Amino acid sequence: MIMAFSREQQLLLWCLGDGSLLLTLPDDNLNWHAFLDLAETHHVIPLVSYVLRGLPQGNVPAEISSALQAWHLESTRHNLALLMELSRLLDLLKAGDVTAIPFKGPITAMMAYGDPSLRTCGDLDILVTQSDYPKAVSILLSFGYAVTKRYETAMQSTLEHAESQINIDLHWGIPPKELDLNIGLLRKNLGDFNLVGKIVPTFSIGDMFLIHCINATKEYWKPTLQQFYDIKMFIEH
Repeated sequence: MIMAFSREQQLLLWCLGDGSLLLTLPDDNLNWHAFLDLAETHHVIPLVSYVLRGLPQGNVPAEISSALQAWHLESTRHNLALLMELSRLLDLLKAGDVTAIPFKGPITAMMAYGDPSLRTCGDLDILVTQSDYPKAVSILLSFGYAVTKRYETAMQSTLEHAESQINIDLHWGIPPKELDLNIGLLRKNLGDFNLVGKIVPTFSIGDMFLIHCINATKEYWKPTLQQFYDIKMFIEH
């Protein structure tokens, strides 16, 4: 049995570039609050806000436009804070003789989307070698972070800063562990990336595409449209 998309689902897909869906707005059958909840669940509020701002006035209720704008502004502020903190952390790790590779999160927003304000970012992802991992943790602890979780099978730990509440996923491998992804090969393809005026190493676009495909598969139990939109944006590059 094939289930039809709801009006809210159709609008969300249209905002993400599905040109096969023809919508007419305003639509009295559209539940805008349910639509906002759906966009939040799939972590695509910034994209939705950007697209709907381009529609003629009156197509989107003023209350919804204001909510989207406020949400988008807060997301942008958060992403900028993440970028500044990432820049600071990379300096601290480098000073401690730890080679760190930032990836996903705001790196994906800038590399694939071309604009850090268009992607919802939750935390920072940093990869270090397994031998450098204890030193990296020690450095982060000395600057106010605390380890909240450690996932052996995912080859990462989560650290949180009590004051800023910024979270870091510190990796010593790319999960899932069973895949046994050859990090050495990925390191050979590292390129320079301009992070708020600072040149840092990160994975190539092709390897970031691979990592995001693996991540979407790994998290099959809680898929979001953002994961698949990330993949779409890397393909278009």
